[in-house]
Amino acid sequence: MQKHLLILTKLRIIGSRKNYDVNFSTGLNIILGDSDTGKSSILELINYCFGASSINLCDELEATGKFCLLELRLGSDIFTIKRDLLNNKLWISIYNCTIDSITTNHTPYLLSTSVQKIAPDGLLSDFMLSRLDLPIINIKQAPTKDDSTMARLSFRDIFKYLYLDQDDIGSKGLLDQKNFVIALKNRQVFKYIFDFLDEEISELQGNIAETTTARNAFSQRLRIITEFLAEANFENSKQITSGMSILQEKLEASQSAIDDISKKMHSNTEAVSDARKTLFTLRNTENSLRMLLQNTQKNIERYVRLKNDYFQDLDKLVTAKKLVQAIPDLTAPTKCPICSNILSKPILESYFHNHDVEIISFETKSLKQKIREISSILDSERLKQQDFEVQLETHKQSIREISVFFDEQTKNMISPYIEERDALISLTAKIQEEIRHKNDFLKISNKKTMIIDQIETCNASLASLQKKLEELISKAPSEEEILGTLSNYLRRYLDFISISNRTGIHISSKTYLPIIRGRDYVNLTSGGLRTIVSVGYFLSIFNYSLDKNVSIPSFLMLDSIGKYLSKTTKRKYMDETDAREDKKENISDPKKYEHMYKYLLALIDIATRNGKESQIIIVDNDLPLTIESELSDHIIIEFHPDSDGSHPVGLIDDAPPIDYS
Repeated sequence: MQKHLLILTKLRIIGSRKNYDVNFSTGLNIILGDSDTGKSSILELINYCFGASSINLCDELEATGKFCLLELRLGSDIFTIKRDLLNNKLWISIYNCTIDSITTNHTPYLLSTSVQKIAPDGLLSDFMLSRLDLPIINIKQAPTKDDSTMARLSFRDIFKYLYLDQDDIGSKGLLDQKNFVIALKNRQVFKYIFDFLDEEISELQGNIAETTTARNAFSQRLRIITEFLAEANFENSKQITSGMSILQEKLEASQSAIDDISKKMHSNTEAVSDARKTLFTLRNTENSLRMLLQNTQKNIERYVRLKNDYFQDLDKLVTAKKLVQAIPDLTAPTKCPICSNILSKPILESYFHNHDVEIISFETKSLKQKIREISSILDSERLKQQDFEVQLETHKQSIREISVFFDEQTKNMISPYIEERDALISLTAKIQEEIRHKNDFLKISNKKTMIIDQIETCNASLASLQKKLEELISKAPSEEEILGTLSNYLRRYLDFISISNRTGIHISSKTYLPIIRGRDYVNLTSGGLRTIVSVGYFLSIFNYSLDKNVSIPSFLMLDSIGKYLSKTTKRKYMDETDAREDKKENISDPKKYEHMYKYLLALIDIATRNGKESQIIIVDNDLPLTIESELSDHIIIEFHPDSDGSHPVGLIDDAPPIDYS
């Protein structure tokens, strides 16, 4: 089975009014038509289905198109890629069947174009590479740097060599030559295509990059540590270890002296332990006496209030007894004993009540007895209060005397040791700080040693990896041989086209782009010559894929190969050509245009003879009249805006007139 087979079979646009189909075949496929009929849109739609980030839709397509379907063969399998035309953020669906076989029962692969948001079934790029039996590898961003970051090679990177659009044909910016970083990556892709950057080499380069980055990071850390130690007047590790041993001995001696002093202080304080116990007992007793005194004072206050209440009640009984004696009969009007006014019966009944003199006398006697009892209790409580106060004062005096004794004894016994102990504690702290300081330096020194070991390990690993890489590169296909073969293909093509002054023709080992007459492609001033050379360069890669095994399909899309060749050329491209140089190159010679198509036919014939399936899709405005009949069988669709119905007017052949007012 042919490796890396990619053949398109059908493109379908699902529209709001109807669907629009374009059928493809193996070999040469020509799409013809006037400007603005949708020819280039066909290639752009294919590019979009293959993962382009966006698409510029023509007015008719934007007005009617919903999504597009691309049917293709990848190896021995048939797939259909489906992508939404109006929302490029949606996941791409891929069905393992033809367009016409898709039903609701088919479960598609759901794939994304960006690593920023990976779909359930992964990336479109990985799907395409795996189905084309192409290895998925990482390539160096900066090939000349060992520590270069690695970038994942994608199908989009390879597709740049399969699709030459009308902007790039004849452009000085061919293959991103105006963007140094991307152009550099494209050269790595070129190596991948021609197998002198295979999977194992790429993996080794990735390992070398990672190891070099790690070594550089270690070297940077080593430089910082070395500078720090130099500024800190750092001793070597042996000196630090020896110094720490001496300091440790001093620390142990100091701590032992502190322990001895603490023991002496403890033994000498036993002489005052009795005083401490007595002081503790006295203070407890003092607290108990305070509580008893407080309770006695509360009792006295309560009994005084009760005695006062009894006296008030006694006064009321005396008053009641006098009233009974002054007004013995409350039923008859009586003269007031105070103001001499006559008190009527209703008044007497309202303000006075009949009282029994005997009852009043009894209650009076009872109250007087209670007052005598309460007075006796108060006298007893006051005596207790006085006694507690005397006892409390006595205890306070005892506490003061014992405290003075205790403080004097403690001072006399402990003070001699305190100053010595404080000095030893201060010395111990200084020794510990010095030990910590030296220990920190020792850690840094040890870290420096570890980093040096890691750098040496990295260097040894790098030497081994570099040796293995050199061995692999020596076994890989020769770059010189590959570029020589491509140069021969390009030279044969330019001979066939018959450009003037066909000298100094080869592929640059620096840019992997053509050199003509000793001048780099980007320095060619004739736009027409650049068109011929850029097409020839892509056809040379295509030719190589027919003759040898390379990591690229025998597939190519070319848009407007007549650019600058006295064909209709858009005004925006005219600033990139020199009309005088075009005239000097005799670009307008129709034979050149004719020979370009004859060369395409010859390549398809080579593929057939080699038993290889291949596909070239061309978009152009017209064909060379001299070989129109030879090319007619290869025209897959032709647009004529003024057609009588024999040809579609455009890709969207039923579009209503657009009102731009």
